[in-house]
Amino acid sequence: MVTCFALVGAGCYANGPTRPVSFIPIGQRFRVRPRPMDTVAVYTVRPPERPFVEAGVLVAERDQEALQWGAAQLGCSAIFLLPPETKVHSSHLGFTTKLYDVYSTSTYRATCLVYTDEAPASPNAKDPFPNPSY
Repeated sequence: MVTCFALVGAGCYANGPTRPVSFIPIGQRFRVRPRPMDTVAVYTVRPPERPFVEAGVLVAERDQEALQWGAAQLGCSAIFLLPPETKVHSSHLGFTTKLYDVYSTSTYRATCLVYTDEAPASPNAKDPFPNPSY
């Protein structure tokens, strides 16, 4: 189930099997229906040769598989993976010691692609952006 609400700039938030996924729509609105995760194509170097529109950007923390799951819930035909962003964090472990805890987190991003040569969703198909704020 995908729950949409306004984020900074409007978007969607989906609780995937492992991590939350946020979606920031770009371009035109579209009507789609959720699809099985294994039907979402994943591209890394070149975009597909089929005609498509970029529907938005998916963002997931620490879990690249969550991007594909979120794309399936939103009805994306494919995703184009963008380079992950890794941040290094440190925190002081105590006032009397000079010990620090150092760890890193990664944010994974992908563009949601919708093929324009697929059969369009029916007029009753789920709108992934109900009550948009833009």
